[in-house]
Amino acid sequence: MSRTQHTAKNSLWGIASRMVSIFAPFIIRTIIIKELGANYLGLSGLYVSILQVLNMAELGISSAIIFSLYRPLAEKDKVTVCALMALYRKLYRYIGLGILVLGLCVTPFLSFFIKSDVPNDINIYVLFFLYLANASVSYLLYAYKSSLLTADQRSDVVSKIFMAVMILQYILQIVVLMVFRNYYVYYILTPFCTCLYNICLARTVDRIYPEYKASGALPIHVVVDFKQRVKGVLIGKICMVSRNAISSILLSAMMGLVTVAIYSNYFLIITSLSSFTTVFTTAMSASVGNSMVTETEEKNYRDFQKFTFIYAWITGVISICLLCLYQPFMNLWVGKEFMFPFHVVIAFVIYFFILTSGDIKSVYMNAKGLWWENRYRTILESVFNLVFSYVFIKHIGVLGAVVGPLLSLFVFNFGMSTTIMYKYCFPNFQLFDFFRQYSLYMIVTVVIGLLTYSLIQNLSFTATFSWMQLVIAGVFCVIMPNGLYLLVFKYNRLYPEAKLFITQLLIKNK
Repeated sequence: MSRTQHTAKNSLWGIASRMVSIFAPFIIRTIIIKELGANYLGLSGLYVSILQVLNMAELGISSAIIFSLYRPLAEKDKVTVCALMALYRKLYRYIGLGILVLGLCVTPFLSFFIKSDVPNDINIYVLFFLYLANASVSYLLYAYKSSLLTADQRSDVVSKIFMAVMILQYILQIVVLMVFRNYYVYYILTPFCTCLYNICLARTVDRIYPEYKASGALPIHVVVDFKQRVKGVLIGKICMVSRNAISSILLSAMMGLVTVAIYSNYFLIITSLSSFTTVFTTAMSASVGNSMVTETEEKNYRDFQKFTFIYAWITGVISICLLCLYQPFMNLWVGKEFMFPFHVVIAFVIYFFILTSGDIKSVYMNAKGLWWENRYRTILESVFNLVFSYVFIKHIGVLGAVVGPLLSLFVFNFGMSTTIMYKYCFPNFQLFDFFRQYSLYMIVTVVIGLLTYSLIQNLSFTATFSWMQLVIAGVFCVIMPNGLYLLVFKYNRLYPEAKLFITQLLIKNK
């Protein structure tokens, strides 16, 4: 299969998998709010954030391993692939034990992270042990085997297994919530299904790649190079954790679990949509990695511009939909008592657009293995994110939980990381071209967003949306921005290439 065919197939199954992982949690969260209470979601959001911090023990080793697998898989170097898998298995088992130990060390201090609103029937320590078990079990089993599929452009297989197990998990959890109304029974299904996913994944990998077994050892110079990359990925991992988890922990400690629950509801939409858009980048990551090894800089740069153009169009339309539909959806889903003011929504929309603006760059930086070169940028983003989040939450409340990460994201992730990428990936091309082009994308998105929002507000039913009216407004929010984008960019030099790529993607996916 060609790189385009792999991207098409991976994208299709990635989208299907994301659809399951996006819509099912909305159903479950709704049931939990109605049957148990919002403070259960707040406690869940806090524990997930704490475990994200503990998962820094993973060090991003998977990214370094996948990068290391690109060339030996392309060259059919069985010895190196087997040795890398052996190293990966060993490291992941150490990590699983490390997460358990760190989790046990954190347990006595859980009460310091919770200001108020703990459910009466919940022991915060027992529930945390269940979350901790789920966080560590994959590392102790067969999670390392998924890297072989991802590096070999077969992430569609991972998506199929994940989707099947998640459907089973969500069905069982919904039944348990409706019948038993017990959060312990509900959550204990999660580590059980995590084990099931790992077992199914391991058997599938063994069937597809019987020649690749975890065995052997790598040469010293390869291990040294790998350690250097892991150090860089670790710093990047810290940055990602600080961006995603710190706000929830600070909100819980400073404002209580109910505020965390509302924040996590809003943030769930952001993460769901960003995970949906990253299906495209995940599907193309192995293809880009292969291209960076085998193609010229000029070819890769043309592809980078084309992918950036397509992705900015997609994320721009989604951002406009968020601006217009965020509050009506939240009102219908959880009610006015669990909603933030509209100015917080605007901050979330801007955050989403800036966050996704770095996705294509990240694909190329990961394909080039630039984690160590990116270390100072990620350190600065982490430090300023923590400082900004604390200061802004203290002075402006929940809005600060969005504004803090947004500012650090814009300055260091959008600005500084682009400079680093051009230096190492495209040294013969002008950095100014990217900022000029993306500034155009931003301006066009803002103008089209304001036009679309104004028209939506003038519709007679905007004050009291029903689900059907929300769907109609959603269709309008998709059609109008795409039509305006087409008018603006039809004569852009990248449009014909992007159109041809998408056409080939659709044809080869049939």
